[in-house]
Amino acid sequence: MAATLNKTEDEITREVVDQYERTPDPRLQRIMTALVRHVHEFAREVELTEREWFKAIDYMTRTGQMCSDTRQEFILLSDVLGVSMLVDLINHRKPAGLTESTVLGPFFAHSAPGRRARMASTTSKSPRRPSRTCAAVSAASPTARFSSVRCDR
Repeated sequence: MAATLNKTEDEITREVVDQYERTPDPRLQRIMTALVRHVHEFAREVELTEREWFKAIDYMTRTGQMCSDTRQEFILLSDVLGVSMLVDLINHRKPAGLTESTVLGPFFAHSAPGRRARMASTTSKSPRRPSRTCAAVSAASPTARFSSVRCDR
């Protein structure tokens, strides 16, 4: 950034965005310049204080420190902020009236054991009242296949 004094808020944003002009990947350039513009606009909109910004930096630092090979806290943060679902909806747009797609929830496990019909879904010994669910599975296309859908009779 140029070393001029007394910059305005807009000049700072423009200078940072200009730094990405030389980004060789056009998509990365678009993403980064939009990110800068939106983060700067957010800071202006809420009139972010230095104390609040440093708290946010500390929060993100601690989030990163909690990550490991088997624990990804930024994915959970993305979920809490609703970004995971938004990205899923953007990438899997459907005609009106169809069920929206969803991201796998926090209790999903690839290695979960299958259950037979009328088999308890927990290992709890407390008595459970059986429930019955009726559903219809349909597709936007008459040639669609549902290879991953399992239904018990």
